[in-house]
Amino acid sequence: HYLPSASSYECSTDNPVFAVKSGSSVSAPAADDAEKGVEVEVEVSFEPDLIGESTAKLAVKSDDGGEYVCILNGYGQPPTPQGPFEVSGTLKLDFKNPFSTPKSFTVAVDNESFTVGSRLDDVAPRSSIPLNVAYRSGGGGGSKAKLTVVCESFPPWIYYLTGV
Repeated sequence: HYLPSASSYECSTDNPVFAVKSGSSVSAPAADDAEKGVEVEVEVSFEPDLIGESTAKLAVKSDDGGEYVCILNGYGQPPTPQGPFEVSGTLKLDFKNPFSTPKSFTVAVDNESFTVGSRLDDVAPRSSIPLNVAYRSGGGGGSKAKLTVVCESFPPWIYYLTGV
């Protein structure tokens, strides 16, 4: 910002996987030196809903301060296996739908000593839902398990479990 007076800038992106964290505007203080200006930070979050590269334009505009545009690049990775989580009786794991539309997920566990619901139907976009896992020792399956959450043609989310 190069103006000798403070100004407010409206911030927007053209791709919803990139969002301005502070809302839709940032404030710039007056610049003491018009040649150096003052640096203003715009914090952007990235929540991909696909594996691979995503791009967007970030526009920072003010009626009196002008417009600044920059390109944002992000890369969505496949889900990373998590755990092991210790299950003593029951455990609640938070699962987040990373997609920008409601999705349904299939849930499975590979050990009969552990139980979990088999479906998560119509999970709202970018929202979390609990996965309630129960462990019963002596079920014949040992104390280790792999819980898998699958959605359409997306790679699975994997949670490693240990019964205690």
